[in-house]
Amino acid sequence: NLEFAISKEFRAKHPEIKAIIGGKPNDLRLKWSSPLVAQELARVTLDLLQKNPYLGSYSLSPEDGMNWDESDDTKLDAGDFDTANQITSITDRLMVLCNRVAKKVRAQHPDVLFRMLAYAQYTRPPVREKLDPSIVPVIAPIAYSRYHPMTDDTVPDNKALRHIVTGWGKMSKMTAVYFYAFNLAE
Repeated sequence: NLEFAISKEFRAKHPEIKAIIGGKPNDLRLKWSSPLVAQELARVTLDLLQKNPYLGSYSLSPEDGMNWDESDDTKLDAGDFDTANQITSITDRLMVLCNRVAKKVRAQHPDVLFRMLAYAQYTRPPVREKLDPSIVPVIAPIAYSRYHPMTDDTVPDNKALRHIVTGWGKMSKMTAVYFYAFNLAE
């Protein structure tokens, strides 16, 4: 929902919010570090809540994929290495955006919850950023085995998966898990 909530018209008016991927502005991805992106996502969410005041939660999850801003957003990364994906975790940069949006919306709608997938390159819990109390991480362990219990240390990356589950659990008052019907980890 994150990318699709911001209109093409708004993007055309503010090209500086487009993520730079492969050295070029990307028409889908956004710069999560941009306060303008957070402001517009909050505005869109508040408009939606105005139309539907009984809406209990809203998604701040990015579109699927592994290509993200290579310019400004990288300054928000905490240097946490994700062993399962063999890449630097970008959870802290996503949390900066989610926290900004949640804070603005929660000021007018204190009971609304914001779901955000803990998925792919942002599966690991943040290192530096705290979670706004309205954020509910939905752990989506696509790169981890689901055929064995998390406590089985003979399974590669199970220690990392336990770190993810306990880490998010300590940071938020609610967590959820998105289970898959298939297993990519084996």
